[in-house]
Amino acid sequence: MVDIKTKQEAAATLTGKGIGFSVEENGKVHHFCIPQLKLGTLIQISEAKLNLTVFDKNAKAVDIISSMATDAQIKARIIALAVINSKPVPERRRSILSLGSKPINPELMDEDELTGLFLRTLDSEETNKLIKVIVKQMGIDDFFVSTVSLAGINLLEMSGTVTSQHSPSGDE
Repeated sequence: MVDIKTKQEAAATLTGKGIGFSVEENGKVHHFCIPQLKLGTLIQISEAKLNLTVFDKNAKAVDIISSMATDAQIKARIIALAVINSKPVPERRRSILSLGSKPINPELMDEDELTGLFLRTLDSEETNKLIKVIVKQMGIDDFFVSTVSLAGINLLEMSGTVTSQHSPSGDE
């Protein structure tokens, strides 16, 4: 069951306030916000979520523990996708001389760089809390139903049955 604070954070996100969180790396604190998610982000997160390990009630502890590293990578990527939220990452000049000399601004990080940052800085409890907020914000059940419906519509359009055939309406 989702706690009250998580529900309040999800509501704040849906009303446009966004959920803020911070991570610390090498003594530097980076601040991030998960805003209301755009459709493209919802689709990307749904696709990533499909790669999470699913266990039944008979799962062994060894299997659960062995899947933690893979699932941590996927969860960090989901958080990175939510932070980026389908907006283009601004271009930054990269040169061999500047690659380790100064810290990269988190606002200029791409999906892979943010995923790595979150893997290094968030513990499993913080990661799971952020994932709960993202899932609650998505309205996941309604989204999956609409995704299935959209997939069906796309298949019909691709086969030509929807757009190329006219149905009799009696108004012709």
